[in-house]
Amino acid sequence: LLTPLSIRERIAQKHVYAAIKIRDNFTCKLCGQVGGILHTHHIIPFATNVNLRNITSNLVTLCKKCHLEKAHDGAPSKLNVQVQQILLDCLND
Repeated sequence: LLTPLSIRERIAQKHVYAAIKIRDNFTCKLCGQVGGILHTHHIIPFATNVNLRNITSNLVTLCKKCHLEKAHDGAPSKLNVQVQQILLDCLND
């Protein structure tokens, strides 16, 4: 059951995710694909640090393929540490 607070949080999160795609020029940070189905990826998973959930420096744009196949090694619960480092380096440039 959603409470008013969780609804507000979801709306805020959608705004943050849209801002990340704009910041990244609607371009996948791994393969360079422009447009298409784009996901907002948490570099450091919010499951391990909930405080980073909507922090823009922890978010990047990835295409659907890179998000599922590269960033998560084909499984949403897995995280590719090498890709995580590439994305952190990308944000620090």
